[in-house]
Amino acid sequence: MSLPYFIAALSLGVSIVSLSVSFWSVRKSTLNMRAEQSRFIDQQWQSLNHLILTNSDVASILAKKLNVSADEARSAQFDYYIVNALYISYNSWRLKTIDDDEFSVSVDGALEYMTPERLLYCANEGSYSNRFRKELSHRLVRLQQPREAKNSVNALPGGTMSDV
Repeated sequence: MSLPYFIAALSLGVSIVSLSVSFWSVRKSTLNMRAEQSRFIDQQWQSLNHLILTNSDVASILAKKLNVSADEARSAQFDYYIVNALYISYNSWRLKTIDDDEFSVSVDGALEYMTPERLLYCANEGSYSNRFRKELSHRLVRLQQPREAKNSVNALPGGTMSDV
């Protein structure tokens, strides 16, 4: 191989590597931009929820619009506060900024504040994506299976999880 062909091949190789790095960089910055946009939108909703929870005048306005008591309006907003936080975790998981275990911890955390049924109700009533609803439903079913097995074993006379 003569020197000019070697230089041309080397230049082509460097160009291909440079193009690949450029594509990777654009893709990575697009994902980061989406994650930042998602966080910003969530911050706005969480600010509104916080305002309703902490300001009785705002809670009264919402209560009148929904034809419920201020306490009922606050309770509902608290639930959506939790679901919104879970939704941002879902979006971060979907964009691969958090891993599956971290998203599972978020789902478990939400269940400390509300029942699975209430969580699904809020997800279905709110303006959340169908993908989020399906993923949440799937995860809640998976979480319920071990709990149901544990409860059925413990319901037997003398039964404990160590018996399984």
